[in-house]
Amino acid sequence: MGDNKQEFFELVQGLGVEDWNVKINADWTLKEVVSHFIGWEEEFAVSLLDSWQNNATPWFLKTKNFDEFNKKSVKKYEKYSPQQLIERWRFVMRVFDSEIDDIGIGRIKAKGKLFDWVFEDGIYEKYLEKVKKVIKVSKEV
Repeated sequence: MGDNKQEFFELVQGLGVEDWNVKINADWTLKEVVSHFIGWEEEFAVSLLDSWQNNATPWFLKTKNFDEFNKKSVKKYEKYSPQQLIERWRFVMRVFDSEIDDIGIGRIKAKGKLFDWVFEDGIYEKYLEKVKKVIKVSKEV
């Protein structure tokens, strides 16, 4: 697990239920951001195995429009409580990490650009900073 993803995951585990409805940006609450991350973790787990077995480029590397996918992920988890989201996220991260371990980090990295996405952690950094800023502000109000 990337450092930013781990830090983000640890941060949300320590937040109160009220924090999950705070707007992180103009479009999403914290709950929706986490739902979106869970959807991507699930997709990454499926795509890793498919890409590895077939040497195929995952669909998400062939497009720049992720809006529909993100909306489906948010919708899928809208009725989940924060605790249920944390548990689901923990589970799908374990599945994805297990698949990485089964294949082998070195073997994945040796494949080059086709598998760079497996270790990409930048989106977590982006949202981690936003969450820290927004949650801190909302607690001060």
